[in-house]
Amino acid sequence: MAALFTFLLSLCVIIIGYFLYDFSQKSFLRETEAAINSEIENILSITSDADRKAIKSLITKRGKLKKHPIYYYQDIDGNFLAGNIDNVPKQTSLIKEGIVGFKIDINGTEHQVAAKIHTFADGSKLLVARNIHDIITGYNKLKTFSIFIIIFMLLVVLISFLISNFVVSRINKITGTVRQIIDTGDLSRRISTDSNWDDLSYLSDTLNHMLEKIESLMQSVKQVSDNIAHDLKTPITRLRGDLDNLKNKKLTGKDISKLVDEADRIINIFNSLLRIANIEKGKSSQNFADIQINTVLKDAVELYEPFIHENNLHINFEAEETLLINADKDMLFQMFANIIDNAIKFSPSDSDINIRLSKEKKYALVSISDKGAGINKNDYEKVFERFYRADKSRNTQGHGLGLSMVKAIVDIHNGIIKLEDNNPGLIVNIYIPIR
Repeated sequence: MAALFTFLLSLCVIIIGYFLYDFSQKSFLRETEAAINSEIENILSITSDADRKAIKSLITKRGKLKKHPIYYYQDIDGNFLAGNIDNVPKQTSLIKEGIVGFKIDINGTEHQVAAKIHTFADGSKLLVARNIHDIITGYNKLKTFSIFIIIFMLLVVLISFLISNFVVSRINKITGTVRQIIDTGDLSRRISTDSNWDDLSYLSDTLNHMLEKIESLMQSVKQVSDNIAHDLKTPITRLRGDLDNLKNKKLTGKDISKLVDEADRIINIFNSLLRIANIEKGKSSQNFADIQINTVLKDAVELYEPFIHENNLHINFEAEETLLINADKDMLFQMFANIIDNAIKFSPSDSDINIRLSKEKKYALVSISDKGAGINKNDYEKVFERFYRADKSRNTQGHGLGLSMVKAIVDIHNGIIKLEDNNPGLIVNIYIPIR
């Protein structure tokens, strides 16, 4: 298709070039011939066809005009009778039928002229010529310009062909990769790119990022499915075992409480998953308002103060200034509560939990640190995945969704969460944009 388009375009360029050349040449010849014929007719209208004296007088008179044609008048034997040139050069060329061309010297400069010969009834001949030096110069310029235009247009055609080939090649690559993904279901395939200056390369990069996101989401779905199956299997199995044991046993309040606790644990897992899903979909964003982050953080600290003292821990709360943010108050409270709860859960007795609020450029920075077991640096990204539990937290109560929810809440607020080693313990840094 690209080759056919290039061929047709090249053919059009050649036709246009030929038309320009032919049209300018014919126009030049028509103008020259019309000027010479007009001069001859003018002479014939003034003088008699056989009145040589009148013809000579008129030629001599007209030859002295400022912008005069060139005349050469001779008798039947070729003898000079009148004119403003002494002779006609022997070397002449046929410009077209009835018009000849030759060169003469005018004021020391060689000029090209076009001439036509009229033969009178008595056999004498009158050559009327026109200086076409300026016309030929203009014609040559036009011809050069036409050639330049043709070369330029052919170059454009060539570049268009190369670009067309490039575009078709890139589109075929994109189509081929998409077709392979459709046929095989392999989301790990990527569109190959060997440049980054063109729009198709940008499109390929965008599609590759989209494929990476889709692959990541699909892996997350699979991982979540595996984790749900694993994490629900234990409480459900335990619940079934307890129910089985109660077949031939009279229920007590303790037995009922145990069954209810197991059921609540399963319900809490599903509620947490639904809460995370709603947060990630942005369904809770309609509750956003301008709030003071200091107040929300202080409320969360006050809520956990009894538990902190109960576990023989010490809390240090520091807020440098009042900072205004646009946020969902309930989600923010839940986020701080989850992190503080983790800090209490993993902190050893008689240790400190430090909570500090400060301004960091355009962000409100909340730092919560403890002296607990901490998290291995290799697990810093993994702990935000649903149901993931680091080795150090295997023996503690929980289902591995707390930090997943924290990450979802941070993301919906366009914030950033970073983990650092407190040596020992963990520092959780949360950045929320300030209004």
